[in-house]
Amino acid sequence: MDLVASRCTLQDCLMLYGERVSAPEPATVRAWHQALNAGDVDRLVALSSEDVEVGGPRGATRGAQALREWVGRAGIRLEPRQMFHRQQTVVVEQDAQWRAPGTGEVTGQQVPASVFIVRNGQVTSVVRYPDLASALAATGLGEADKVQRAGGSIRPCVFACQPGPHPERARSCGAVQSIAGPFGTMRVGLSCSCVI
Repeated sequence: MDLVASRCTLQDCLMLYGERVSAPEPATVRAWHQALNAGDVDRLVALSSEDVEVGGPRGATRGAQALREWVGRAGIRLEPRQMFHRQQTVVVEQDAQWRAPGTGEVTGQQVPASVFIVRNGQVTSVVRYPDLASALAATGLGEADKVQRAGGSIRPCVFACQPGPHPERARSCGAVQSIAGPFGTMRVGLSCSCVI
């Protein structure tokens, strides 16, 4: 495969998990799911703010330690089905499975949806709802906000941030972010050189 360098924007080029992602928030939420399902609690905590809100049918709690405890006792696996995104809000419909500790036997299944708030590349809130309709109603998101699947195969994109005319803006606004993807860790920015 020949590698061709071209000037591109994040919107033009970032392909992650088979979906075109036009902003870092959906990619952060995908990485959060990946860490949860892999049992990588340290990575999950790193993708979350120190005072992350974790909420669901039994109420809400805050903090990285509460997130660690939730992962330890929940025995949950969440596979994203559909994703909706506007600004800092991401709604994800999920296939949820709860497993018994030790045996791994499936003890329950559901199709809930979770509302994620992502700021500065970290999940600041994740609240589970019983279904997609409830989560969309709580956020005001709808079909127009659906993250569309991209056609064709997943292409590896490697990003290198270009300084541009105002490098101080890129540093101060957090425009560059590392995201774990199917082809390793990628550094993404708003103005990038994309090697495909």
